[in-house]
Amino acid sequence: MKKNSIRFIAALISLILAFASIYLGNYFESQSALVTDTNIVTGGRNRAITANEDEGVVYIATHDGTLQAFKDEAMLWSAEVVPGPYCRLYLSKDNTRLYAANEGQKVYVFDAADGKMLLEIPVGRNVVDIAVSSDEKRIAVATNTGRNKANVLIYSDTGELLFNNALKNTVLRGIEYGKADALMIANKRGEVTHITQEGENIKTYKANYDVVKTMMHGETLWVLTIDGTYHALDSDLEVVRKGRVVNEINAYIESIGVDKNGEYVFVGTEQGYIFVLNGDDQQVYIEDFASQITDIFALKDSVCFTGLNDFVKVFHPDRIESFQLLSNVKIITNIAAIVFFVAFIVFLILAVPSFKRKVGRILKAIWKYKMAYILLLPTFVILFLFSYRGIFIGLTRAFTNWSSRNYYLADIDFVGLDNFKAIIDNGYFLIGIKNLALIIVTSIVKTLTVPLAVAWMIWAMTGDKRKYIHRFLVVLPIVIPGVVNIMVWERIYDPTVGLINNLLELFGRQEWQRVWLGDSSIAMWAVVFVGFPFVAALPMLVYYGALSNIGSDVVESASIDGAGRWKTFWLIQLPLLKPQIGLLITLTFIGSMQDFYTIFLLTSGGPGTSTYVPALELFFNVSKFGNYGYASAMGIVLMVCTLVPVLLSQVISKRKGDLR
Repeated sequence: MKKNSIRFIAALISLILAFASIYLGNYFESQSALVTDTNIVTGGRNRAITANEDEGVVYIATHDGTLQAFKDEAMLWSAEVVPGPYCRLYLSKDNTRLYAANEGQKVYVFDAADGKMLLEIPVGRNVVDIAVSSDEKRIAVATNTGRNKANVLIYSDTGELLFNNALKNTVLRGIEYGKADALMIANKRGEVTHITQEGENIKTYKANYDVVKTMMHGETLWVLTIDGTYHALDSDLEVVRKGRVVNEINAYIESIGVDKNGEYVFVGTEQGYIFVLNGDDQQVYIEDFASQITDIFALKDSVCFTGLNDFVKVFHPDRIESFQLLSNVKIITNIAAIVFFVAFIVFLILAVPSFKRKVGRILKAIWKYKMAYILLLPTFVILFLFSYRGIFIGLTRAFTNWSSRNYYLADIDFVGLDNFKAIIDNGYFLIGIKNLALIIVTSIVKTLTVPLAVAWMIWAMTGDKRKYIHRFLVVLPIVIPGVVNIMVWERIYDPTVGLINNLLELFGRQEWQRVWLGDSSIAMWAVVFVGFPFVAALPMLVYYGALSNIGSDVVESASIDGAGRWKTFWLIQLPLLKPQIGLLITLTFIGSMQDFYTIFLLTSGGPGTSTYVPALELFFNVSKFGNYGYASAMGIVLMVCTLVPVLLSQVISKRKGDLR
């Protein structure tokens, strides 16, 4: 008794230590936060950001055509709203002018102090990017017109067009002024070209993948490609640094930035992930901010970035070393929490004698039959990979926006019960419930009648050979694929050459002829009668086997007592068939809930929705519409609707058996 008390105290201490480890882990995680929030709110979808560190002013341009300045996280000014989304901001070296590229085919110049518009340049083409020369006398604009036409336009500081270089068979992605104000342009084909002001090519660097973004940092040109590779090029387009993000989630690459020292590289994605790589081009951080990272800008001691969900966050590179250290501490505390929790369970089992005996018996049984468990392990692994893993994915993805458009992990977001609400709102799933109920009822009736009658007639025959021949003839159609049977019935229902309409014409009953699968009033019943006269082989064999297992002495005793064949069947044989009848009803119910291929091949749910069933709606959302999360939600509903009645019937049957 004393030992049990000590073990119970040890279990309690282990539990306390487990919770303490979890708390310490969360505390260290909060202390190692690399990203902090700001209170900057634009009220729009942020697209570009730049800053004047000397004055502590942050400038943000939005997709909605607004341009705002913030100081100490409070709005300093807001420029007049312009049509079209902004795509790039550039602050002059003396911090007095703010250049803004707008996809509304214009370039604007604002007074950085008060937001007054100083210059408006009508470009007349879709603006992709801008660059400003070192003396700020020239503004270079990269534009795209049409599918494969581009222009490099150079304007004076007064808005006068100085040069227009038309490019064919190319799509521009970025433009920057390099050393000695030589232009560097990047296109979709992955080419970075060094050109003169007059458009003469000096040198070309090939990045192998489509360029997404370019950025000038000091005298280094950073080029980001669609595969997540960044190329740092000097003024002669020679590679000085190159790396690639570990993008296992297949997020779409969107933006790039580096810290002030050019050591840490930041890559943003369309799905909201941001990757951080150190000076050795090793990935040290990844986080999901659930919104497209549109622009990244380096400050003196930090890096700020923004996204479409109207946020501005600050990343602190100086905390990375401590972050890695505290992350290791977090791992240690997590391991400690697991160890202490396991110790809690072990001590608790040892402290409670009944638990100890039960666990001991289980462990002894496992050890005794260890070879059997080892041999079964591959089977369990295969079952998990090919059966239960899919079920688990379906159960978890039912609460996400998983679809053919949001297929990769980076695209998948939690949506709560939205998919289940959509089942009710869309209506197609509920429309099929009525038809499903008819199919279930008629399928059970078909299972309980004709196969049972045929099984009883074969059982009642004299002579084993005769029984064998009739069993063989009934079972023989199993070898024919079910699809073939359905296609045969499609021909039978054909309104022009089908058997039914031809027979009606032969007997002079043309008024009874119908388009059997095209008439919404009878199409569902036409589907129900597929397979007539419903001599299903599996139910027949189950019934026949059960009838054969009933002792002949029982039937002979009933005959001696004066009972005929009908009374013998109704009062003796049928009650003894209840287990088989229950089994077949359960299997028929499950099969009817899942079956849709008959309707799919005959009517595809039509005409209209007259033959629609829930399983068909699930199939269409997977195969046609690509709404996998929505289909998973429907699968859960169907699973519950199938599982609950089956379990209830099992419980009721068990209780009735216990009462007997």
